[in-house]
Amino acid sequence: MLSFWGGGPNAYWNFYSWISTGVTIAETLGIHRSLSGTNMDAKDRSLLKRLWWVLVVRDAFCASLVGRPLRINMDHGDMEMLTLEDFEHEKESLRFSGHPSIDTFAHYQIQVARLSLVLHEIIFTRFVPGRNRPSAALLQDHIEQWRREVPCELDWNRANPPVLASSLSVLFNHHIIL
Repeated sequence: MLSFWGGGPNAYWNFYSWISTGVTIAETLGIHRSLSGTNMDAKDRSLLKRLWWVLVVRDAFCASLVGRPLRINMDHGDMEMLTLEDFEHEKESLRFSGHPSIDTFAHYQIQVARLSLVLHEIIFTRFVPGRNRPSAALLQDHIEQWRREVPCELDWNRANPPVLASSLSVLFNHHIIL
């Protein structure tokens, strides 16, 4: 949450410092690694997966915003992508029952995480010098592939799309512009 505090232009403690701190703690705890073979409660395993993917998403979006390097090296971890099952405990919560976004929030989080992986590729292409870079056409193919796989619950081209679908549309177009 502290990564939303930007700090001043010359401040050492800014969003990047807080993301770095969060990633260091997460990697120390090992949540960047697969939890599928652990003897852990499913609810706890899902929470750790979601926390990791929040860091991945926030790292990618902040890095793209200011042209800084990514803090997370995805090659160092093997955490599985989020699934709908990772959100079942939230849907069962009394705090969440009856909420208008109950049928779309999990799909949204999964799609944002998947889209952040495309953003990782874009960042490497635009901001990392001397790296073997994918072509703009290949990046375009990746983002179009992602778009084809967006579930119907988040289709922003339908009449009266849910708010989360419209938010996903903004992210998609941001990536196209980048």
